[in-house]
Amino acid sequence: MKKLAIISSYKELCGIASYTSILEKEFKKYFEVDIIRLDTRILRSDKKNIIKMANAHIDEISNLVKNYDYINIQFESSLFGSIPELVTNRVLKIIKNCKNLIFTFHSINLNSEKINKRKLLSKSIISEIKSYRNHKRLVNIYYSIINCIKDIDKKEGRNMSIMVHTPDSRKEIELTFEFNKVFDYPLSMLSKEEREILISEQDIIDFKKKYNFEQKDKILGIFGFVSAYKGHMVAIKALELLPKEYKLIIFGSQHPASLKNGQKIDPYLGKLLEEINKSKILGQTNDEKMGRIKFAGSVNDDEYMEAIRCCDYIILPYVEVGQMASAVAAQVLEAKSRGIFSNTKTFFELEKYYPDSFEKIDVGNYFELAEKILNYKKDHTQQLIKNLNKYNLENNILNYKRIFEL
Repeated sequence: MKKLAIISSYKELCGIASYTSILEKEFKKYFEVDIIRLDTRILRSDKKNIIKMANAHIDEISNLVKNYDYINIQFESSLFGSIPELVTNRVLKIIKNCKNLIFTFHSINLNSEKINKRKLLSKSIISEIKSYRNHKRLVNIYYSIINCIKDIDKKEGRNMSIMVHTPDSRKEIELTFEFNKVFDYPLSMLSKEEREILISEQDIIDFKKKYNFEQKDKILGIFGFVSAYKGHMVAIKALELLPKEYKLIIFGSQHPASLKNGQKIDPYLGKLLEEINKSKILGQTNDEKMGRIKFAGSVNDDEYMEAIRCCDYIILPYVEVGQMASAVAAQVLEAKSRGIFSNTKTFFELEKYYPDSFEKIDVGNYFELAEKILNYKKDHTQQLIKNLNKYNLENNILNYKRIFEL
């Protein structure tokens, strides 16, 4: 068997770490697989003595990759550090020692944004300039990595390829860099056995009992880390417009990377709780409000998928942040659950793989969200089955295998 190493975060609260565990299990059907874990605790530090440790960690990885036939790097810039120049140097050092590489981008935006002049006249001048500089540094990281991959592939003859999760990202890289070894495939999270799990009436009864809902209740679910772009406020405002038997449950907790020493409460979570307190949800006492909105916190993988299958509707009212893909959306579709997603670029691109498989709303439109929930009559199941026959975890792995063997 050929030897494959995946370089990624691993066995921690991180979407990419979870995805890597899924890939590891499936890749083992075809390769001898090792995970080379990125120690994100030291890599993200800006302290001089720890930076030395982090660079030594990268040196060790750079030497290790020489021993493998195939390397897959699961990339998000924050996994390699918080200082752009260090991120670039660390990634390039690893790439240059790979014999055969598929570099997987989980987000990419090659457009250089311009500073908003209106904002420069407002109080947000500092944050606007900071945002512009951060984006420009990120673009520079992407350019350095892709140019390095292209040069090694063209000049040295080593098999170097890029994987992204949307057709648009693939085209953007191909056109910008005139490089044709760029491939796209949607995030795929569930195995064939997991996709075929069916829920029974008893499963739904037990689920509602577990979270103290009544059997007549209609359950709306939001999943993932509790972050501002997830659109929880939109869901709460939509709930105000729905009959009282409609309940909202929020699965997930604050992202570990956002935790700060001495911070009593995450600012976004604080705003969310404030919004719930002042909301006009039917039943005006705090007890009644809490009966309509529940925080489930972090749950294990089995409970997480149980909830995705048992909720009546999965709502992802995201705002636009340039995200390439959504693991939650992938799991919703693969479980053949009823999904209502906002019309961001993420879900616009997802629809190219999975047409007629979920409902969409305009970003922030809680009136439309409430209406879609009340009038969700279309059954997307047959179209989902058709789409999933083409785009699934097993075919994703075969796609990686084919690219490695080019």
